[in-house]
Amino acid sequence: MKNPFPNSSKWKVVLLDVYRHCPNFYFEDHKISFWSDEHFIAKKLKMTGADVGMAIEFLKRNKLVEDKNPKTQDPNYQNNISLTEKGFNVAFELDKQLREEKETKRHGEIQISLIFLTFVLAITGSASFAIDIYPQYKVYYFWFYALFFIGLSLGVIIKMIFRKR
Repeated sequence: MKNPFPNSSKWKVVLLDVYRHCPNFYFEDHKISFWSDEHFIAKKLKMTGADVGMAIEFLKRNKLVEDKNPKTQDPNYQNNISLTEKGFNVAFELDKQLREEKETKRHGEIQISLIFLTFVLAITGSASFAIDIYPQYKVYYFWFYALFFIGLSLGVIIKMIFRKR
């Protein structure tokens, strides 16, 4: 999962993942802890075990998550993590914020596409009008169109290749 909060700490990513996969997905057991780089959550989130462990501890201290089965002397323990009511509310707001940001970005892309298509339509209409007025210049208009659409296609392809995701 890519960090949608690049300028903040990783607890938000962990909290959102707990929110999306709770209650049975987040646990540590006697074999592997949250602090291990080999923990499947650390691998899934592409974080170090220390980052996941620190994020879980931060969430516990701020009462956003709670242990269902705190560590005991039992060698076969399993420590499940679940959201508290406060944690659910914070995660819900973070998830809502992310969805709104994605939707805003998508609307911006749609608006740019509509502007682009309107521009193409205006160029096509004006060139068609010019051909009707000056039929002796059809060859020039053909090459204008060919080069214009080749350039336009290359621009779109380059934008798609170098687009930030």
